[in-house]
Formats: sequence, C-alpha cells, structure tokens
Amino acid sequence: PTSATWQISCNYTWTATKLSLEVQATTSTPTTAIATTTVGSYALVLSGSCNGFDGFYEQAGLTASGSPWFKKVDAGRWIYHDPDCSGNGSLPEWILDIDPPSATAVKDLDGDRICAPYGHYQSASSIGGPPTSATWQISCNYTWTATKLSLEVQATTSTPTTAIATTTVGSYALVLSGSCNGFDGFYEQAGLTASGSPWFKKVDAGRWIYHDPDCSGNGSLPEWILDIDPPSATAVKDLDGDRICAPYGHYQSASSIGGPPTSATWQ
Repeated sequence: PTSATWQISCNYTWTATKLSLEVQATTSTPTTAIATTTVGSYALVLSGSCNGFDGFYEQAGLTASGSPWFKKVDAGRWIYHDPDCSGNGSLPEWILDIDPPSATAVKDLDGDRICAPYGHYQSASSIGGPPTSATWQISCNYTWTATKLSLEVQATTSTPTTAIATTTVGSYALVLSGSCNGFDGFYEQAGLTASGSPWFKKVDAGRWIYHDPDCSGNGSLPEWILDIDPPSATAVKDLDGDRICAPYGHYQSASSIGGPPTSATWQ
C-alpha cells in the first residue's frame, strides 16, 4: 500500500508515525571487483552479555585517539572507547553499542550527545583494547546490572591482502525518513527471505527492514519490521530468532513480495 499505519518505538514509547520510503532503482547485474583489505591486528570473542552482543568481533580501525574499535562479524554491534560519550565532560569508558564510532571525532563518538550505550566500563586506558575480564554495567531488558564479561583475544595477521570478490547488486534501494533510533537513511536490498520477500540493510549501520510472516513464531500477524538484528534467509517465521515480537518499528501487512509501503504511518 502507498499509505498505511505503522507502529514505531521511540524512547521506549510506541507511536503511530508516518514514514516515507523512497524507492531508488539500482542495477541487478553481477559485478566483479578487486578489493584490497587490511586485516585487523587482533580479534575478540565476547561472552557474558545480552542483546545479541556475544560473539566474534574483528578490529575494524582506530579512533581519533588511536584506540582500536571492533565490529561484530555477523551483526550491527560495536565495541569502542569513548573519551567523553556525552561530549559534555563524561568519564572515559569502553562501550558496547549498536551504532559505529566515528574515526575522526575526539568525543561523543556515536554523535548522539548523550551517554546511552548498551554496556559500559569506565576506564581511561584505551590503547590496549578493552579488559579481557571485568565487571561492566550492562543494560538487559532496560535494567542496568553489574555483569562480568569475558573478552578472549585472538591474534590475526596484519598484512594487507588482495582478493577478487564477485557481488550481485540488489534490484533496488530505499531511502527511509521520518523514523528515530538511527533508522533514517539509505538502505540497499541485501537478499530475499525464505518467503521470497526482499530485505534491506542500512549501508552505514546495523539496521534492517524486512517482512516477517510471524515475528513471535507463535501465530503473530505478518508485518514489515524495523530491527537492529538481521533476518534469517532460511527461517519461515520469527526471522530474528528471538521468539518474541520486539521490533523498533512495525507495520502489519500480509503483502511481502513488493517491498514495504512507500508512504505509511508506522508504530
């Protein structure tokens, strides 16, 4: 539909919000490119957290202060050190976040002007990476708890490598506006779900738009979803595998093949 009602969660409050999704056509021809990449000097395996942060992280670069920052290989999750997360005199700390850090900013590295990470550990030590075993403050189910996290260090090579990669560009892209929580921006089609529905990934952050026939896996109504976790390409329901319906935005619709509505009011 070109006009409909979505539900959007902004600041933990569901509101009916008009969203615009501008469709931009792209080519669908497979293209071959030669890419030169530098492998990070080391990687981390995080355990003990929640909200999808546990897993394998690769060093993705250095911040302006020279501190290494890490990206989870299979989801939009980052670990980095921020000298002042609010930009207004906050204490320095290591952070778990769903937004990537700036490589040029000297403070408030995610640019939100507040300290609102999913986990943090206060420390002025930034160059050597986060502590391998320490008690962090972690937000699980919107409750802050003191939680012991383990970060296993795994060394990798640091030699630049050249690889030939063949990629297929998605058939079209979307520009989302009118939302919150960092969802506005440019999305590329990343694939098809098991039902044949296109799903989209934001090009500069861990944000996804996809259709789930049953987001709880227990008989929920079909809907288009804004989420911070990617959908499964093989699951036929509960595409993010959390067994509940907890998206950042949703629009109930049985129509899935043609993409989300281009203009609609979401919750």
